Amino acid sequence: VAARYSMTSNPYFTNDPYFNGHNTTPVGQPGAPDYAGSAYPGQWDMHIMGLENVFGYSQAGNVVPATANALGNANIKVAVIDTGMDVTLPDLGPASRVLRTQCYITPNTGAQTNTQNVADFDGHGTNVTGIAAAQTGNGFGFVGTGGNVGLLLYRIFPKGGPNSDSASSIDEASAINDAVSHGANVISLSLGSSTPDSTEQTAITAAINAGVVVVAAAGNESASKLDYPAGYAGVIAVGASAINDTSGAEHVAPYSNYDTANNTTWGLVAPGGDPSGGSDSNFLHWIQNAYSLRAGVPGVSACRAASGLPDFFGETGNCSVLIAGTSQATPHVAGAVAMLFSVKPGLLTNSNATAANVKALLFASTHDIGDPHQGAGRLNEYYLIANALGDPALPPK
Repeated sequence: VAARYSMTSNPYFTNDPYFNGHNTTPVGQPGAPDYAGSAYPGQWDMHIMGLENVFGYSQAGNVVPATANALGNANIKVAVIDTGMDVTLPDLGPASRVLRTQCYITPNTGAQTNTQNVADFDGHGTNVTGIAAAQTGNGFGFVGTGGNVGLLLYRIFPKGGPNSDSASSIDEASAINDAVSHGANVISLSLGSSTPDSTEQTAITAAINAGVVVVAAAGNESASKLDYPAGYAGVIAVGASAINDTSGAEHVAPYSNYDTANNTTWGLVAPGGDPSGGSDSNFLHWIQNAYSLRAGVPGVSACRAASGLPDFFGETGNCSVLIAGTSQATPHVAGAVAMLFSVKPGLLTNSNATAANVKALLFASTHDIGDPHQGAGRLNEYYLIANALGDPALPPK
């Protein structure tokens, strides 16, 4: 008698309000814009990649035996190197998940400061950390693509964020080297420049050779070449995808860089949004996730004041932002790689084969959105994890 298999994993919806969203379709029918709409918030970005089905592998009732690691394994470490992070937010907890915080800043004097203070006065770093690893199942706010993985958090921008000031490549390299020495499995870099830098490249090459997967933003200049560090050999470059809120069709955001010389091999795309200006009120044009309570003028944060008021789902103490860019696309991929390692730790090695193997698995799992600038395609986390777990009934790509 032939075995009969379920066609998909059973979706599992955590108790995180923005992940559940304002669902307008029956449970079990995933995909944007089911869990968000033009006039109401929700994590369409997570559902379009099938994250509820990834979480479903943590539960009994599938062909694949249940594994708690499908909600993220805290022993897998994601390093986010950015503007700092607001570690007081519930979605970046519990404190036991934050395994290291470090700040490297070299001012004009040339003397590098090295402290554990990663206070985020910009919000960018907090946001990308949330996309990769907002706490899953805490009944608050958002989820991240990596679920409850461990965090190594770094601040290298002296004043604020990538859009307001520059970080030194010396500080970036220090953060990368420190992350490697403290067991990072994935490094997420939502930063870049149009020109390469030898200090940056040396640190990234060493990280890849040590078995660390480095994921970086393709850039937001509508260019047919990648920013650096995305353009270095071995780095997984990420562009931004978006959806049409009427048809549900996907496309590559017009601001997103790509590499015309390596059309299908330069990298992949992931949800990054495509708003029509800062006043665009359509939630489906943005990525929504955590933001720092300290963003803006220290101590006088609009988000801090707003956090005392109920949000769309009646929560207080939350701080979120609508934002778009390849910066937001990048942590989607970094978190998905961390989830891959969570369920398949045998992929971890101490050589540059790790990055090559992960890149091959990512590329083999992507969804074709039919855009010439998509690289290998759009991140499909459900297929990625189903394949890694050996599900005999792989979902459609």
